[in-house]
Amino acid sequence: MTFDRLPSKERYLALECDGFKLYTSEVRHMIPTIGMRFEFTDTGKVVTYSCDTAPCDEVVRLGADSDILIHEASGAFLGHSSSKQAAEIALRAKAKKLCLIHYPTGNYWEDSALTDAQEVFGDDVFLAKDMMELNF
Repeated sequence: MTFDRLPSKERYLALECDGFKLYTSEVRHMIPTIGMRFEFTDTGKVVTYSCDTAPCDEVVRLGADSDILIHEASGAFLGHSSSKQAAEIALRAKAKKLCLIHYPTGNYWEDSALTDAQEVFGDDVFLAKDMMELNF
């Protein structure tokens, strides 16, 4: 396995291959973390993934006009976002759909996680599930 250091540039073209381009941007977490934007060349579809991050303009710019923004929603604490904050980012980015990921489960689940996001973003919000597949 080879690890390559990615620069802290916004929308850095990290990988280009048949079928898609991968852009990265540094996001706001306690340790260095990146968000990723996949642009599928054959369909024109775009999916953006935030990784762990506090709400930040970098995710808004990286996720601009995405078909789906996949955003963590573990809670409004240092280096993370609540589901409502994720929805606010998706709205600002003009994403078409919002997929919440890395949200509290089990004893920590909050029934309002999905509805809080829907109140901000509308009905095009859904929760990521284990082994879920998204086709682009």
